Amino acid sequence: AGEGRRAMAGAAGLLLVMAAGLLVAGEIGAGRLGGAGAGAGVLSGRTELLEKVRMTQLLGNATEVQVEFPADYPNSVRHFLLIGFLAQVLASALIFFMSLRKGHESMPHALAWLAPAIGALAYLAMWAGVAVWYKASDETPRVIFWPRYINHILGTPIILGCIAIFTSAPLPSIVTLVGADFLMMACLCVGAAMAGGHKYTWWVAAVLLFIGIVSTLISRIQKIASEQTKEAFLVLFKILLFCWIAWLVLWLLGSEGTAALGLSQEVGLTCIVDIISVTGLLLYMLVKVDATEDDNPSKQSGATLT
Repeated sequence: AGEGRRAMAGAAGLLLVMAAGLLVAGEIGAGRLGGAGAGAGVLSGRTELLEKVRMTQLLGNATEVQVEFPADYPNSVRHFLLIGFLAQVLASALIFFMSLRKGHESMPHALAWLAPAIGALAYLAMWAGVAVWYKASDETPRVIFWPRYINHILGTPIILGCIAIFTSAPLPSIVTLVGADFLMMACLCVGAAMAGGHKYTWWVAAVLLFIGIVSTLISRIQKIASEQTKEAFLVLFKILLFCWIAWLVLWLLGSEGTAALGLSQEVGLTCIVDIISVTGLLLYMLVKVDATEDDNPSKQSGATLT
């Protein structure tokens, strides 16, 4: 049975790699990744997105500038989105393979692969221009990626839930963490849809919910019995702080907030943070879960429902 599961996992991983390769090949064939046509890949008879933004600012309501995605993505944005998709899909395949290799069922492994899988679908949707909004109602035109919020609203609670289960947190603590994180990301999503100063109210609400998440996690430190688990949790906690604070700062400086960052900078930095949240948090946690169970074979990872 174990050999069969490993074979299935290997086949699934091969299919994922082949799909990713086809995407890259399609990009190269379209002249968007390297090659002689790279410079003209995004233009395709259209002006660059940033030039259209300037035109919108200059012309105001006199002329409506038509912006379509993904055709009007700058090359760098398209590349970052493709990198994000490839990283997330490979992380999901790796975590799924790790879960199949285990000799028994493990709740962290069963949940963990879902977060990068959701992230991969979100990045693929953004790369394809699905649910990408050219927001012209704000002070300056912005680009809002709704799949990014779907990714964070669905994916980050899974990450927090995995960490809580890893530390054998009781069900009330898990519900608090998952619920607060869901509301935090939902607040950022609502704020992104608004224009003017009122959107920052939702950002402040997200910060307050984040403080609640941090407080709940800090309260867990002294309740962790195993020193090995506590040491791993402290590392996870630091990575979590970095990623969640980075998302809040990028919202404030990106298209949703002040638009101080350029679109390429915003997408690139968000992609890096998203990858860290998967590779840095989930993979590190699962390695520690396996190490803990190797030291104590009688222990099986799962949620404490009390």
